[in-house]
Amino acid sequence: MDIYKIPQPVPVDIIYNVRIICNRMRELNQFNKIVLQKFSSRQAYTFIKGQYVPIIMNGIQDESIMDLDKRKYYVQNYEFQMLGYLIDEEEFEVKPAINRILTMMEVPNSPSVGKKNEITPKNPNEFELDFLYVTGNTVLSELMDYTVNMNVAQTINISTWDVYVNNQYFGTDVFNILINTNDILRIEITKENNSKEAKIIFSNKLL
Repeated sequence: MDIYKIPQPVPVDIIYNVRIICNRMRELNQFNKIVLQKFSSRQAYTFIKGQYVPIIMNGIQDESIMDLDKRKYYVQNYEFQMLGYLIDEEEFEVKPAINRILTMMEVPNSPSVGKKNEITPKNPNEFELDFLYVTGNTVLSELMDYTVNMNVAQTINISTWDVYVNNQYFGTDVFNILINTNDILRIEITKENNSKEAKIIFSNKLL
């Protein structure tokens, strides 16, 4: 597993409008149903170049009009805001992570002198894993190299989080996650303060 270092992203918020024009209210209601279901929590995500980018629906306006022939056209105006960011891919830095190595040493059987040293760590199968969300980023994905039981030990600057395993919704504010080897874990968060970094600290146990 490698360690990826990325430059500080530059936030870029894009506001745009989508207008739907119909001559029957029934058709307009069908479009409204699709949009409102997609943005039931006021926020949805789009996938751009391997990254999930949030989109917020700011509002809906009725702009229905009557033409000269007295035929009414139904116009619905949706305002969206995409919370994007810019990152220079050439500034990415990839370094190999430190792999765990088990070292064994044979010693002669002799009486020990003084107090017996405590083995550190007590359990090498338990370790911490941090998910660090830099400013402007609320989504992280990780390809897991092992089967592990993950427990949320601490959250920093996070009000709520959604967990996805292999792109399948797992749950909201989940404190215990069982991950298998080669699973893709994705965690999408809502920050308490969007101008600061956020972090989820997991206490993991290999299975």
